[in-house]
Amino acid sequence: MEYPQQGGDGQDASENERTTLLVAYILQAVSPFTGFLASVASLVISYIKVSETRNAFIRSHHRYLIRTFWWTLLWGIVFGLLCFVLIGFALLFGLWVWWIYRLAKGFIAYSERRAMP
Repeated sequence: MEYPQQGGDGQDASENERTTLLVAYILQAVSPFTGFLASVASLVISYIKVSETRNAFIRSHHRYLIRTFWWTLLWGIVFGLLCFVLIGFALLFGLWVWWIYRLAKGFIAYSERRAMP
């Protein structure tokens, strides 16, 4: 369901929406320390909020977190299987760097109230 673009710069996002988004980012960031269960919680929050919010800024960040989760899971499985031929370890390290980059990019855009692509 698509909503009309509202609040693309994040200035009219409510504090509750911003707080929920921040919680989703923090859960994603601490997920390696929780066996990635926090990442699943972040995914559930994002799926709920992406369909609830009418604010384009908030919605873009939730979509960004959803895409980050699914791409990380997909490539993590593929690269994990490639560990049997040893190349997977280097690829998993690269995936970890990419994941940190995505979170840092999202946190920075969130703090600057910019929407994600």
